[in-house]
Amino acid sequence: MKSDLLKSCRFYKGEAENPFTDSRSSLWSLERSWVQEASASPASTILSDAIENFRINFPDWVDDEPLPLSLKAFLLDRYCSKGGTPYRFRAWLEQNWVK
Repeated sequence: MKSDLLKSCRFYKGEAENPFTDSRSSLWSLERSWVQEASASPASTILSDAIENFRINFPDWVDDEPLPLSLKAFLLDRYCSKGGTPYRFRAWLEQNWVK
């Protein structure tokens, strides 16, 4: 399962140490945290709550991007926890992940 999750990551490839020293460092950390949450057993409550919140904020934007729903939801949760808003999230995501 973890190897399937890593295929969706742009920055985190399973390394033990963060290889980045620039702005990609925090993006790597976000993906690593998502892989840990998504591969947790039992299923992560944090991730379940994040997916529910994502569906509320973006009811029409669940399957139209190349990123898994759980990753988008996790990123939205972390983005908003740092003061971002759902309104600005999509632009942030496209700038940092969707290339």
